[in-house]
Amino acid sequence: LPDDLRPYSLLRLDGGGKAALSRYEAWLPALQTQQIPVVVRIAGNGPDWRCEAEAVESLLRRFTTIKGVEAYGLAFNTYALPGETGWAPPEVPWLVDVMESSARYGRFLHLALEGLHWPRLMANKSAAPVMEKMSACRDYVIPSVIHRGAHTVQGMSAVMGLWLEDRASQWGVNADGRWYDDAGFAGLNLFGAGADLSLMPSRLYRAMILNGAMTGATVYSFDPPAALWHGPVRAHWDAAIQPSLRETLRLGAFARKSFVQKSLKAAYRLAPAATPLDFRINLRDIDPVTNEGRLMHAVYGLERPGQIPELILNRGDVFWIPYLSPRASEEALNGFSVVLESGLADLPETWRSPMNPENEAFVTQVGRVFFVMNTRENTSQVQAFVLPKAPAPVRQIQARRTQEGVQLTWPFREGDFSYAVYRRLEGETQFHLLKKGIDQRQYNDSTPPGDDTLIYGVTALTSETEGYLGTVAFGEYRVLSTVESRIAEEARLGPLLLEAASEVIPEIVETDARPPWWPSYEGVPEDGRDAANEIVARIEAWDQSLQTEDLPGLLDVYATTYQDP
Repeated sequence: LPDDLRPYSLLRLDGGGKAALSRYEAWLPALQTQQIPVVVRIAGNGPDWRCEAEAVESLLRRFTTIKGVEAYGLAFNTYALPGETGWAPPEVPWLVDVMESSARYGRFLHLALEGLHWPRLMANKSAAPVMEKMSACRDYVIPSVIHRGAHTVQGMSAVMGLWLEDRASQWGVNADGRWYDDAGFAGLNLFGAGADLSLMPSRLYRAMILNGAMTGATVYSFDPPAALWHGPVRAHWDAAIQPSLRETLRLGAFARKSFVQKSLKAAYRLAPAATPLDFRINLRDIDPVTNEGRLMHAVYGLERPGQIPELILNRGDVFWIPYLSPRASEEALNGFSVVLESGLADLPETWRSPMNPENEAFVTQVGRVFFVMNTRENTSQVQAFVLPKAPAPVRQIQARRTQEGVQLTWPFREGDFSYAVYRRLEGETQFHLLKKGIDQRQYNDSTPPGDDTLIYGVTALTSETEGYLGTVAFGEYRVLSTVESRIAEEARLGPLLLEAASEVIPEIVETDARPPWWPSYEGVPEDGRDAANEIVARIEAWDQSLQTEDLPGLLDVYATTYQDP
């Protein structure tokens, strides 16, 4: 691990299934001797893969190298039968015991659930003891959303809500590259099952991290192991995971609770559920995949519900809507200007307005950071954005070789408070910080590498602002400070040059020559285009009828008078 990430990092152990405890007993003594901090997975998919609470407590008592335990794969989708009192799903008492023992030994419980399982836990009356114990142990329980399946946005909204109603002191994101295959993506503009992890664009990991950063998540875990530093698909670690974590740390982009609360427009309170039918009231608002999803449609706008899962919000003018539990306190509810109740008949008309056409991309400000994200999960579309008041970049940088190294200078500006100098070599894509907090308009790089082309950039902590218009292509997700300028010009000093002036870094407007994913006429001869258009029109009519629950329209697609030419 890089030195700047190591102090924040833990190694997760996954013993897997019934043999987990014996494996932990074998592994932990050596890890304890080497003082390697770990988090131990104590539950996985299915009830057979769950360590007994007493055994978990024994591990915590004997091995101080265990900083936390992780429960993974719970669902909370079973309910008491009518008339039953005091019954709870078997995972409920187990989880309560584990929370209690973790807190007793000063360790954390990382509770990682997939999308809709979080709203189910919050609403399920039979799971109320878990919610109560979570509140009592809020400093030792870290709820986390797993990026798997078609309901990641809902899981993020629910866990953020638990944090905002003070049931947890911090929360997390489990970024998982298998989301791409779950979504049915097989490559950009391609759809189909069985996509290999190597086909997933690495930057989707970055999108998962930035979604968490803007909404206040401070704990990040990554799956599958193949995507990390020693895995066969480690390109994801090198290209996206590591640089994104380091960038968000450098910019301070992990949002504080006060910043998130200031950005919020409203919250949504789930209705309590004693049966699956009760919970369907919530699904009508939050699930557009297998239900109506009215709240999701109105607030975020959806590309093709049920066909293209949402990972990145399509609108930045409303921000995220956190979900609150049915038992949220009055104090928590009073923290929001609007609390939408489950089963609501309608939404404010202003929320239905189209997004600002200047910002086709998702654009939002949280605290001292702008987030700009291309909203398409798997289709190529270059999107425009505008930031009316972004920190003005430092320009007219001069680089000159001297006997002491490379001397950099730049002009005076009234609104600048301090500067930072960055350097990269020809062929590198990332700048490396040389020094920050510089209060002069010059800097001497005393150790420049010998025969390389040196490329320098300067940023300013400044009150000088200007408009910034740009574009983001597929997979492009930017984090920009609201107080520190970006690098817009760079000075390139070749090995044979004595001095160089900075030049504007051109905005790369990417275009994609690939045909749109729908409709695609690849392989259709010219004399078959009319017939193909008719087929496309019928499929789109069928799709529209399905989305609007128009039964006559749906039946009309299958009318006996229709013939495929």
